[in-house]
Amino acid sequence: MSEVQPNDLAYPAADAAGRLKLPAFWLFLPTLAVSAFFVVRVGELQLERWVFFAALLLVLVSAAGLITRALRLPLSRIFAMVVVAGWWTAFFVIIDYALFLGFLLLFYTWIFWIPFLVLAALHSRALDKLGRGWMPSSVCLGMACSWIVVFVAAASKRNWRQ
Repeated sequence: MSEVQPNDLAYPAADAAGRLKLPAFWLFLPTLAVSAFFVVRVGELQLERWVFFAALLLVLVSAAGLITRALRLPLSRIFAMVVVAGWWTAFFVIIDYALFLGFLLLFYTWIFWIPFLVLAALHSRALDKLGRGWMPSSVCLGMACSWIVVFVAAASKRNWRQ
């Protein structure tokens, strides 16, 4: 039985031919489409200002990810992680609001959070091919961003009532 070396446990940053592992092109497209919809329809949807800026940020990150992926730059991996964290953020925001308003509401809102869970999991699976730490980092970043979104939404609603 051979002894396990530390490098055997890590995912290599390059494949056998020496090419850098980069995220798939399709990883950026759903986020670009959904966030561009919110940016374009901001007046009709009557969204708050911070929602518009969050969607605009995701449009910019998705477009930058597509460009850096086309140029085969390693920076596309960072943009991919932020894009996947955006899907996890949407999932965790719905869960946070449902749990904040009552545990039973979690069962009534399954129609909203199940699609985001599926999208986040599919995107995370594609991100996991880059290496071991990319997927858990995107989940943690998404959870942290969801707390920020929930606190900002609560603060803006509180300031609006006063």
